[in-house]
Amino acid sequence: MKRLSAYPLAMLLCLAMLSGCGSSGGSDNMAAEPQDNFSEIASSSAAAADFNYFAADDIAEAEEAPLELSPGAMNGETGEMPSVVSEADKGRKIIYHVDMSLETTDFDSSLAALNDAVEKAGGFTESSSVSGNSIYSRGGTRYASLIVRIPPETLDSFLRSVRGICNVLSTSQQKEDITSAYTDTETRKRALEVEQERLFALLEKADSIETIIALETRLSEVRYQLDSFSSQLRVYDEKVSYSTVTLDLNEVERVSDPVPRTVGERIRTGFSGTLYDIQCGFQDFVVWAVVNLPYLLMLAAFVLIVVLLMRWSLRRVTRRRAARPAETPPAPQGENFYRADPSDDKPSK
Repeated sequence: MKRLSAYPLAMLLCLAMLSGCGSSGGSDNMAAEPQDNFSEIASSSAAAADFNYFAADDIAEAEEAPLELSPGAMNGETGEMPSVVSEADKGRKIIYHVDMSLETTDFDSSLAALNDAVEKAGGFTESSSVSGNSIYSRGGTRYASLIVRIPPETLDSFLRSVRGICNVLSTSQQKEDITSAYTDTETRKRALEVEQERLFALLEKADSIETIIALETRLSEVRYQLDSFSSQLRVYDEKVSYSTVTLDLNEVERVSDPVPRTVGERIRTGFSGTLYDIQCGFQDFVVWAVVNLPYLLMLAAFVLIVVLLMRWSLRRVTRRRAARPAETPPAPQGENFYRADPSDDKPSK
C-alpha cells in the first residue's frame, strides 16, 4: 500500500510541474524548450500507467472471496429463511445472489405466479427456459429455469412469495461486498478527470508539434481509462441495484415430504413412499404396455407362428414313424447265438 500511495503523489507533482511551466513561461517557453515538456509529459504518462496497473490489481482482489451464507439455514423453529438484506448492509455496495430449487404439482399456475411475483417486486426476468413434457416419464415431466433480477429493497418479500407458491427443496444465498472496489474506482476516475482538464488547458497553450502530439497521446490514454472506469462503475451499479435470483422449477406428481425426525415419522414416510412407488410402477407398466401394444401384437404373432410350425413338424415326424412296417428284432448274440432245432433230439427209427 505504501508503494501504491506514492504513485498518485508522483502523478500530481508531474501535473503541477506541467501546469507551472505552461502558466509562467507562456508560449515562448514552450517554443524554446519543447523537449523538456515532452519528457515531463512522458514521465507523467508512465506514472499514470503504473497507477492504473496497480488499480486493476486492487479491483480484482476486492472482487475475490465473496461472503457466502449457509445454504438452507433455518431461523429457529419457524422454518423460515433469515433475511438476506440486513441492517448492516445499508449504505454499502452489496451484490446479492440467491439460488432456489423448487417443485410443484401445478406447473403452469406456479410459473405464472412466479412471473407475477417478479413484476410485483419491481424486478424483471433476465432469462427463462422450459423443457421436458415426455409421456414416458412420471413426476418431473417439465423443468423451468428462471434468472430474475430483483431490487434489494423487495428481495426478502419476493423470496417469501416464492416459498408460498412452490415447495422449496433448497436455498443458497450469497452476498458480495464491493464497497471498497467501488470507492477505489470512483477515486481513480476523478483523478483522471482532473488530469484530463489540465491536459486540455496545456493543449490550448501548446504551439509545438512535439508537445501537441505528446499531449494528444496522453489525452487518448486518459479517455480510454475513463471509459473503462465508467463502464466498470455502470456494471457495479447495475449489479447492486438488482439482485440476481436463480429459480429451478421441477414439475412433480407429489411434493417431497419434510425431513422425518422421529422413528415413527421415518417409518410412516418410508411406507407411504413404498406404496406410492408401487402404484406409480404399475401405472408406468400399463402406459408402457398400451403405448407398445402394436409391437407386442407383432411379437405375439411371431411367437404363435413359430409354435404352430414346431407342432406341425412334430406331428409329421410322428406320422412317418407310425407308417413304417414293424422290423424283426435282431437275433441275440453270445453263447446262445446258435440253438439246435428241437426235431434233432428225436430218436431215429
